[in-house]
Amino acid sequence: MLHGGRITAKLCRICQVCNLNSCWPRLASRKARGFVSSAVLQRVRRETPSVEKVLHFNHAGASPAAAPVLDRVLKHLQREAEIGGYAAADEAADEIAGVYTSIAELIGARSSDEIALVESATVAWMKAFSAVPLSSGDVILVAGRAEYAAQLVEEMRVCEEQGCRVEVAPSTSSGAVDVDALAKCLDEMGEQVKLVSLCHVPTNGGLVNPAEAVGEVCRSR
Repeated sequence: MLHGGRITAKLCRICQVCNLNSCWPRLASRKARGFVSSAVLQRVRRETPSVEKVLHFNHAGASPAAAPVLDRVLKHLQREAEIGGYAAADEAADEIAGVYTSIAELIGARSSDEIALVESATVAWMKAFSAVPLSSGDVILVAGRAEYAAQLVEEMRVCEEQGCRVEVAPSTSSGAVDVDALAKCLDEMGEQVKLVSLCHVPTNGGLVNPAEAVGEVCRSR
């Protein structure tokens, strides 16, 4: 996702417009694996004043704003005050469209048409989940016991309405989903499973679920 200066430049353009503030933790994790230079990391730190004052562990929820983000948001608010919200949005139309293109490049999407921007991860998940066709007898297989509460509540509500059910695959002692046990559940339940729901990085506790391995298991069946 981050391979040197080209994508990093795109990342900064995203931050300046849409307040995508998870740059620093992503860059830090990539640096550990040799993808990002120390110079890039130091620049990001200089642009994020909070790193000098706090150790912020809730990047999965909401990161402190970097200076370019704050500057761009304030600039847009000032322009709205001068000419109105609709006119300011029209002025920024090309820049906003560029955000979709930048995000598509960042995550390896086929085109910007695959990108949707919403106000929170919960809203994004709800929109995607509502598009999954479910009917009586279907199974939503939750990958491990670290499911996000809002998602589980919605899964249970839909199952009550549609006559489907929620099953939970076992976790390891660390709390992460047991990938081998998940594979066994998929084999036993077969075509009943219409959705595997995985919370990659739960809000609390520092857990990181093995999303890539779960994806491989699902694609193989």
